[in-house]
Amino acid sequence: MRSQHWTVRYALLAYVTLWVLAIWVALVLGFAGVSAPFGVGALIVEAIMLSTLFPLYRSGSLRAVDLGLRRVPGARSVGLVLLGLFVYGYLGGLWISLVHLPPVPSPFLGIAHQSTIVIVLTGFAAAVGAPVVEEIFFRGFLYRSLRNRLSIAPASLIAGAMFALVHTQYSLLARPELLIFGVVAALLYERTGSLLPGIAMHSFIDATGFELALTGNDAVVSAVFGLLAIVLLARPPLKGIGRHLSGKPARSTASLAS
Repeated sequence: MRSQHWTVRYALLAYVTLWVLAIWVALVLGFAGVSAPFGVGALIVEAIMLSTLFPLYRSGSLRAVDLGLRRVPGARSVGLVLLGLFVYGYLGGLWISLVHLPPVPSPFLGIAHQSTIVIVLTGFAAAVGAPVVEEIFFRGFLYRSLRNRLSIAPASLIAGAMFALVHTQYSLLARPELLIFGVVAALLYERTGSLLPGIAMHSFIDATGFELALTGNDAVVSAVFGLLAIVLLARPPLKGIGRHLSGKPARSTASLAS
């Protein structure tokens, strides 16, 4: 899964460009006296991330499949996402206990008192925008570019650190937890060859935080993702039963892999 067109130099240039443009936009908004709500600011940063990939798109060296936007067996992905959530939660909790980090304020704090349009935009940024765009930029593009030159461990650590650094809404002591998430997401991508499991994990975490800040519980997000997991887990045996009832022969492992 290498793209020889994506050099480490270009990846670093894209990352620096992201910082420069994000700071420039923040300064312009500040001078204009405009205070962008968190969700709107997040969507602006995500748009900047995508813009850094535009030269690759124009050159024809950027395809969805190269970025890891490909299908992966659903049942297997559920298990890997659950494992990823466990590892992230365990290591993140261990870091917090080691440094005696106080509870980190939610970036969605006070969202319930915002206007409807701000709530909708923030919810979209949390559940869809950030998970999709950040996984494309940091894992599909940046991590993959680093893997063209480096082994898994340094590539995942560097990409994870870059991911943590851009989340300036968190304190420096809290960002190692984000580095852990970045490494886990990179390993998910490495193991499956697809960004979809990482997007699902990212979406679950961010959407849960958003719902907790908005309503005080995460029942809806947990129910939606739980139902999705059940559907993905049940799909292979149900398809097997359907083939058996219809009298069609089951496909061999070799044919599934082709």
